[in-house]
Amino acid sequence: MGWTDQEFEDFRAKSKLFASAKPPKRGHRSKEKETLGRYLMTHGTTWALEHRFHPVRLWRFDWAITSLKIAVEFEGGVFIPKGGGHTKGMDYSKDCEKYSEAAILGWLVVRCTAPMIRSGLAFDLIERAIKARQK
Repeated sequence: MGWTDQEFEDFRAKSKLFASAKPPKRGHRSKEKETLGRYLMTHGTTWALEHRFHPVRLWRFDWAITSLKIAVEFEGGVFIPKGGGHTKGMDYSKDCEKYSEAAILGWLVVRCTAPMIRSGLAFDLIERAIKARQK
């Protein structure tokens, strides 16, 4: 499902779900993360935002379908020259622990980067994850 730059911008323009929403207090919301959120919220499935999935730890998924145990995480800052939060040593180790615990609890986590969203690959992976869990 590759998107051209024009198709990507057209989708962003049509989908105004988050247009009036305040940006989150934690971190920076990129246009790709905003587009991903709009896509998820406008394609017929109910997604929980910032879903806390672990019984003890305070870990949250960016988006989740709790009934199917599917989560979507946006991995921002991966192309920052000195490393963003998801690529620095200790932060990366913490993410590994979080995703391992999620897998142990039966979650299917789709991790997305900005280029994956721009190309449409992220949307294809999410749709395939939903289909796989609905069988």
